[in-house]
Amino acid sequence: MTRAQSIRLRRVAEKYAWLYRDDPEALLQEAFCRALAGERHKPDHVDIVRFLAEAMRSIANGEAQKQENQATIIPIGAPGDLNGPVIELPEPSDGVEDRIMTAEHDEGIRQALFALFPDDPNARDVIDGIMAGYDGEELRALTDLSPTQYASTRRRIRRTIDRHYPNGRKP
Repeated sequence: MTRAQSIRLRRVAEKYAWLYRDDPEALLQEAFCRALAGERHKPDHVDIVRFLAEAMRSIANGEAQKQENQATIIPIGAPGDLNGPVIELPEPSDGVEDRIMTAEHDEGIRQALFALFPDDPNARDVIDGIMAGYDGEELRALTDLSPTQYASTRRRIRRTIDRHYPNGRKP
C-alpha cells in the first residue's frame, strides 16, 4: 500500500470515527482484520482503498446501530414458561444533561458545516440529510438531485470540509 493510500484511509477512519464517536485507529484496524479474516469479500474490480473505506463506514454504522437498538427484556413468570408475561424496560439512556450537550454538539457541527456553504442550498440539504442519518440513494431521492448532481455535491462537500478541516476535528 502506498503512503498516499495509507493517508487516505486514515482520513476516512477519522471522519467515520468522529461521526460515530469511536477511535480512528481501532476502526481502521477492525476493517483490516475483517478483510484478512475473510469476513468481508473484496470484488476484483474494486480498489482496495475504496473497499476498506466502505468497510469502515459499514463497521462504524453497525456499531452505532448496536448502541441505538439495545433493549432490555426480562421474562417474568415460572421458569420454562415460554408464554408468560414479559416486561420490556426502556433502554438505558443518557441523562438530560448528556442529551442536551449532545444536541448542542451536533447543532454546532451542523452550523459550522452550513457556514461553509452559505449560498449552496443543495450542499446544505445533503448535509442536513447526512446529519439526520440518511445516506445513498435514499438521501439522493430526498434532495431531488440527479445522480450526477448528487455525486458532484457530495464531492464538493468533502473537498470543502477537507480544505477547512485538514486534520479532521483536531485543531
